[in-house]
Amino acid sequence: MYILHGTWIPDESDTFIQSGQFYMWVETDTAHQRRSQRVHPGHLKKDELASFLQDTLKIEPLAAMSRAGKQTKPTIEPEIVSRYFLLPSDSKSPLPSWEMANYLETEIPEKIHWDYWEIHCYPVQLALSYSERVNNVIQLLHELYFLTQNRILDVQMGTDLLFWHQYTQELKQIIWRDQYIPALKYRSTTPRTSPTKGRKPKKAAAIVETLEIYSGWEIVSEQYETLVQAYTEMLPPFCSAGFISPPETHYIHDAKTLLQHFSESMLANIVMCTPRSTALNKKTLNTLLQDCLQKDNFDAFWDDEVGLAYYYQWREWRDRINQAQTPGAFILAFQLSEPEHSEGNWELAFQVAPQADPSQRIKLRDYWKTPVKKRKALRLGDEFEQGLLLHLGYAARIYPKLWQGMETDEPYEIALPLAEAFDFLQESA
Repeated sequence: MYILHGTWIPDESDTFIQSGQFYMWVETDTAHQRRSQRVHPGHLKKDELASFLQDTLKIEPLAAMSRAGKQTKPTIEPEIVSRYFLLPSDSKSPLPSWEMANYLETEIPEKIHWDYWEIHCYPVQLALSYSERVNNVIQLLHELYFLTQNRILDVQMGTDLLFWHQYTQELKQIIWRDQYIPALKYRSTTPRTSPTKGRKPKKAAAIVETLEIYSGWEIVSEQYETLVQAYTEMLPPFCSAGFISPPETHYIHDAKTLLQHFSESMLANIVMCTPRSTALNKKTLNTLLQDCLQKDNFDAFWDDEVGLAYYYQWREWRDRINQAQTPGAFILAFQLSEPEHSEGNWELAFQVAPQADPSQRIKLRDYWKTPVKKRKALRLGDEFEQGLLLHLGYAARIYPKLWQGMETDEPYEIALPLAEAFDFLQESA
């Protein structure tokens, strides 16, 4: 019996922008003799894991190996690495997973303790690269789910891998809808000047604040925030228990931070590995977008006033996007009315309605005629007029004719000839 396990493990580095890797390993019901006391006895070791992945799961290696100039059969074995997991254990060995314990009909001992165990893992690539064949986390997990659920193989997915499969399927929908933007991250550092060895400083060392601005990508979606919060509460503890090297103390990663790190890393890899045309590369040359798209530039940063100016401009732009996505106190609507005379223009009237009661629509023409003291009773929000201009501006990006109605400080309608009214109904309504 084979149980597939896997999870996301952040890299151990001192850099501000940290990467990570998704690792997969296989639990078996056959215990192996251990050369080291800290090696998990119930998992497929390096050579066995490589054969299982290639022959049973049909996973292809990244590249073919070559010896003495002769092409040989490619193998996954060089890609396999050792990672460490904090697992419930008895006095001698780690306990089997819940799935394996059910299969073996093993009873869980009353007293358990936690310890780190070395496990041979296969690192799954995050994004599809179009210059070489690699395995994508979303694609691979979905294929494994199909194989195990249809019992094509005598293999079962553990709760950890099932969790990641379900999460990646929902995260994929957000990324596929392009609900993300280029991002800048601000880091403030305050290094202290060290005194010369053997001498006592006459005055306290000065604190000099420095800044670092990093480029990247950010998911902008209320659905994403809800998704992370929901899956944080469902994340199996084992998903947070993987490490590059065994820590000195027993702990697991924070669930929410782990999900966010995985999601941001996946987004960055997918975007940066997407092929781009020569025309697009020329268009983004020497722009912020070019920095965000360079996959070899993830740890580069600005440390000057130019970078700081970029950051303030970007933050203002991001705040406007977030404000537009936040549900307001009112709804903006449009009503197209035919002219009284056949030769007249059509009228595209601007209307608003309170979010709490969308049926109570009011024309902006009537709103501006309403005395200021009575406008509060319309329940359109305290900052209605500012929000109205913002919503009209975003609508005008979809239908540029709306800019004509915003040439006055009290916009309420625009006039459209018959042909333009017809185009509006066909393309923008």
